[in-house]
Amino acid sequence: ESFTLSLHVALPIYWIAPSNDIRYYILYRGEDNRGLRMAGNIPGTHSDFEDKIIPGNYQYAIKAIYTNGEESALSDIKTIKIL
Repeated sequence: ESFTLSLHVALPIYWIAPSNDIRYYILYRGEDNRGLRMAGNIPGTHSDFEDKIIPGNYQYAIKAIYTNGEESALSDIKTIKIL
């Protein structure tokens, strides 16, 4: 009998809120430089997210959606390598 072992890493992500009138954030994640895709919506009252990923190369960016419906610019893209 055999089994498959899968390693998942909990990666904490933090940011500083640009203002107090945030409805929610959109977090984007890319893997191996294949472009960013939406990874999740986060309530505006939070400034952190824990992503569960497998070892690899990842890119992250975030933008805010304000209570008046306007969007912030996309943040700088941050890269991390998980071994």
